[in-house]
Amino acid sequence: MKGYLLHEIAEDALFCASNEMNKIIRSNEGTSGYKLTRRYAAGDGIIDFNKQQEILDALKKEVAVDACLNESQALIPEMSILYLFGLIKKNMSGSISGNEDEKCSECSLCQNINCSYREENNEKI
Repeated sequence: MKGYLLHEIAEDALFCASNEMNKIIRSNEGTSGYKLTRRYAAGDGIIDFNKQQEILDALKKEVAVDACLNESQALIPEMSILYLFGLIKKNMSGSISGNEDEKCSECSLCQNINCSYREENNEKI
């Protein structure tokens, strides 16, 4: 029971830290001329799960990451999160140009109810 509780606490802390990091990133987007899209992750229904290694490899080109994938394409260490954002260019008036479906969306607004990164999947009801 203690192990289970520790696992749940660690998972909650990880997702909270990820959300705080996203808030910091989003707070800086106003000066860049771009708007972040929603989060995308391999296996979320938009990006094929077999792209997980490609995404991880691209990240490792930019920063030192001590993570890898096992033979089932699961991230190691176990409580790792790997996702990406897209960028949408703002036009001169400051509004978003491009596809409206690409608007920023937090987990609570996302239509992908099967996403492994969805906050509601990790909440205890």
